[in-house]
Amino acid sequence: MEPQRPAVEPRGASTSPLRLAVFGGSFDPIHEGHLEVARRAEGVFGIERTLWIPAARPPHKLGVDLADPAQRLAMALIATASRPDWEVSTMELEREGPSFTYDTLLEVPERVRRHLVPKKDGGIARRRRELELYMVLVSDNLGGLPGWKNAEDVLAIARPIVAWREGDPDEHLAALQGRLPEASIERLREGFLRLPPLPQSSTSIRAALAEGRLPEGALPREVAEFIVEKGLYGWPEGAELPPADAASE
Repeated sequence: MEPQRPAVEPRGASTSPLRLAVFGGSFDPIHEGHLEVARRAEGVFGIERTLWIPAARPPHKLGVDLADPAQRLAMALIATASRPDWEVSTMELEREGPSFTYDTLLEVPERVRRHLVPKKDGGIARRRRELELYMVLVSDNLGGLPGWKNAEDVLAIARPIVAWREGDPDEHLAALQGRLPEASIERLREGFLRLPPLPQSSTSIRAALAEGRLPEGALPREVAEFIVEKGLYGWPEGAELPPADAASE
């Protein structure tokens, strides 16, 4: 059973910890599946802010060619622009070497401190809010989690939100038995977030774009327009983007 959404106090009046979700990834490109995870996490876990962090060099993709970091950053900014509670951070793009989640989580509190400083309203200072960190994961990647840098510490610093679409939590967690402490595995189990089946992935979207196709509902329109404008992912030169109401598989 998924956790129920906790009661959330009115914005600005809360003295409870600020629930912030860290959503990292290559975002090559960022797509509607990513955005749906963030939206559902808000409803289930009471997330108040989401910090999107494009990775410079994901450790598990060191041999994979990615779009230029500046272009991936631009697409993330475009996709999140309409949501003031969604922020894109360049911290991993600024850091040299592979983008380790552990290093990022240690840096996040300092990066977001401006959101936690007491503000005055009518001469009355609001209490400083503490920070409660969450971290978005994808169930398909759980098998490699024990090999992450300081994996146990990662799961202790931030509560995991594990996006999953098929099977059940026990099936996804079976590969972790004996490789992570039971407390860490239970923390993962508590964070499972059920998603509806989505046929598109970044890989399939890139393949479609290389053929001059835009899968229906796969990308925010503005992101698709950016991709066409820049000719990313092999989009054929001269090919036009289908009208917004005529996109097809």
